Amino acid sequence: EGDEFIFGTQTLIEAGEYNETFASVTGCDSIVTLTLTVNSVDNSVLQDGAVLTANTIDAAYQWATCDVELTEIEGETNQTFTATTNGDYAVIITENSCIDTSICYTITGIGILENSFNDAFYLYPNPTNGNLTIDTKVAYSKIQVRAFNVSGQQVYIHEFENKQLLKVNLNDLTKGIYTIKLNTESQIAVYRIIKE
Repeated sequence: EGDEFIFGTQTLIEAGEYNETFASVTGCDSIVTLTLTVNSVDNSVLQDGAVLTANTIDAAYQWATCDVELTEIEGETNQTFTATTNGDYAVIITENSCIDTSICYTITGIGILENSFNDAFYLYPNPTNGNLTIDTKVAYSKIQVRAFNVSGQQVYIHEFENKQLLKVNLNDLTKGIYTIKLNTESQIAVYRIIKE
């Protein structure tokens, strides 16, 4: 798509059948018929929150960030890409020697969503393999940690007492995006994390 094919005096950009007359060195004319087939790449992407999926099946994929210029993300060559930070992302698709790039898709909402505590907590690693650590900077007498799936269902709850480092075990959860809510009697913080 977007390429041109030069056929004698014609510049072709669409599929079809074309005729061109060529003169030989001896002055004889030859009429040549060309059947041009244009292959295009489906560069559309399905976005579900922070998860982007290329609609083309069985192609080569390279995900990239859309900053000032397109920058390939090392190792991100699957049909599906899960963003771990907010930003703009696209996929470069190669299929049957044709290369095309999707539009840029904006990912937002990864990280802190709400915080009524005086300071932001350190929550790491994000994305997590299931073992999540939350550093509250100070020990609270009671702080509750809950996790919710994308449907809003509570999938984890635990209450910690007098601890600054909260060790949260999310190993039983499936891969995906979760909302983590921390609350005391009067304060709340909400984070979005990715479980790999």
